[in-house]
Amino acid sequence: MAQGAEKAGNADYPWQVCLEDDSGEGIGAGIMLDDEYILTCAHVVAPGQGPEKPILRVRFDNRGTLSYGQAEIVAECFRPADDETGRGDIALLRLRKPLRGQPRTLLRRAWRVGQLVRVFGYPRNVPHGMWAEAKIAGRSALQSQLVQLNVHPGGPRIEPGFSGTAVIDHDTGDPIGMLSKCEQAPGSACWMIPVNAIVENVPLVTRYLFAASSDPVFSEGRGKTATGAAATALLRALNHWLRSEGPGGICVVAGDLDSARETLLRGVVNPAEADSGTASGPRGIDIAVHAAGKTADQVCRELVVGLGGGAEAGTDVRSLAADLGSPAGVVVDEPDAAGQPEILLDTLAELATSFPRPPVRLLLGFSGRVPERLRGALVAELPAARLGRGHDGRRASGRLAGDADQRLAGDADQRLAAAADLLAELAAAEDDACRKHAHVAVRITDVPRPDVTATAALGVRLAILRATQRDPGAEWPTELEACERALRDRRDRVTEATAELGRLLARRDDLRDRLAIFSQLAARYGLEEDERLSRYYQAAYEMLRRAPCSLDRADRAVGDYYAAIMRRQVPR
Repeated sequence: MAQGAEKAGNADYPWQVCLEDDSGEGIGAGIMLDDEYILTCAHVVAPGQGPEKPILRVRFDNRGTLSYGQAEIVAECFRPADDETGRGDIALLRLRKPLRGQPRTLLRRAWRVGQLVRVFGYPRNVPHGMWAEAKIAGRSALQSQLVQLNVHPGGPRIEPGFSGTAVIDHDTGDPIGMLSKCEQAPGSACWMIPVNAIVENVPLVTRYLFAASSDPVFSEGRGKTATGAAATALLRALNHWLRSEGPGGICVVAGDLDSARETLLRGVVNPAEADSGTASGPRGIDIAVHAAGKTADQVCRELVVGLGGGAEAGTDVRSLAADLGSPAGVVVDEPDAAGQPEILLDTLAELATSFPRPPVRLLLGFSGRVPERLRGALVAELPAARLGRGHDGRRASGRLAGDADQRLAGDADQRLAAAADLLAELAAAEDDACRKHAHVAVRITDVPRPDVTATAALGVRLAILRATQRDPGAEWPTELEACERALRDRRDRVTEATAELGRLLARRDDLRDRLAIFSQLAARYGLEEDERLSRYYQAAYEMLRRAPCSLDRADRAVGDYYAAIMRRQVPR
C-alpha cells in the first residue's frame, strides 16, 4: 500500500488520473490531491500561455470501476513554463463534483541523487497506461528548478503521455515530485518538478505536504515559555532559517529540562501551535528527533527515514545528506543525553558542515553544557526563560542606560549593516575553508577540520537584534557588541585555519623540492646506481607522491635519504 496517502484503501496509487480531451484521447496524467483538487502540468491542459481549456475530462484510473469526472483549471493556480528559465509548468484543477471516498495525498519534499523512482503514464496507443522506472541524476540549472531523471535502460520509455504524473519513491511509495518535460523524441532522460518548486509556484499545495516526522516529546507541554520581543524574534528567526534555501549549517540552543528550550523547539517543530504568528513556510521541518536515551545508530536511522531514505538506506545519514537535492530542516534535541553522545555529535557536526555543503539546516538542543567545538553555533542559552546570552557567555545587561548606550542605540542601523557585511565575509571564509579542507584532506593525513559552524548562528543572532532594536525593553547593546566580536574572531580564525591548510600543502611541496635537491646531490657524488641509497629515495618519493601523505613520516624519510648520502658520499 502506498505511503503517500492518508488511507489508500481504494488503490495502490490513489492519486493517479488520466486527463483526456473531448474525443477521449489521453493528453497526460494528473495527481489527485484530495477529493476535489488535481495537480498536473500547465502544458498538458493548456499548450499555450493561458488556461485555454475551461473544462477537462478526468478518468479515475484509481477506481475498481471505470468512472469519469469534469474539472476546471483554477486560474489563480496556473503557472505556464517560463520560456527563458523553464520555471513553472504547473496547473491546479478543481473537480466540478468532488470524488467521494478519495484519500488525501501527501507529498514529500526530500529527494536524493541516485534514488530509484517510478512513474505511471499514458503513452500514445496505451490507453490503460504503463509503469516506467528512472533514477534521479541531480538538479538541472538552478533557475529551472527541474531535476533530471535518467530512464532505466531496457525498460519502457518515458514519453509526453507521462507528463503530469507523480514521481514516486520506489522504496517508500511517497510522491516526491511531478513529471514535467519529456522529450518529443523519447530518449534516456526526462525532468521532474520537485515538491519544493511546486509549492513555491502554487502555495495552496502546502496543505498536502508531509508533516514533520517527529518524536511525541515535541508535542508534550513540558518546559517554561520564554516571553518578550527577544523570544518571539528567536522563534521567528529559527523558523525562517530552517526553511530557507542555500547551504546548510548548525544552530544550537541550550537549557535544562525545565527551561524554555523545550517550548522553543516545540514552536519550531509545530509552528502552527506557536504564538506570535511565526509562519512555517512551505518547506517545513523534515525530521525532529529526541535523542535522549537512544544510541547513535538509532538516532541516525530516524534521521535517514525522515530525510527520505528507503528501507535499505541503513544509518549512513551523512551520505544521504550529501545526496539530498532539496533543502532539509532537522531538529535533534538532547544529543548530549544520548547513549553515545560523542559518536552522535561527530556525525551531526559533519552532517551540516562537510563539503560540498549539504542542504541541511540542523538545530540542536542541549540540556547540559554545550561542547566547546559547538560554542560558535550557540544562539541562546535558556536557563530561566531568558534570552540574550551570546556564545562567549556574556549576558545582556538590562535596559539601555546612560549616554554610551544611547549613542549605541543611535548608530544601531549602521552597525547592524556593518555586521551584515562581516557575516557575508565570514560565510565566504567558511566556504573557502571547506573547499580547501576537501582539497587538502585527500592529499595529507590527519588534517584538522576547520570550525565552520558560526555563520548560521550569527545570522540568527543578527536577525534577533534587527527585530528587537526598536523595543524599549530590549537587551541588545551588549549582544550587538558580542556579535561584532564574534564575527571578527570567527572570520579571523577561519581565515587562519585556511592559511594553515595552505601551509600543510606548502610543507609537502617543500619536502618534494628537498628530495629532488638531495637526488641531484647524490648524482653529483656519483651515487645514482647505489641500490641501498635508491631504496631510501624510493621510500621517501612514494610517501610524498601517494595520497594521503603523512608529513612527519615523509619528513623523516627525506632526512634518512640525506643522511644516507652523507654517509656514502665519495667526492670525485
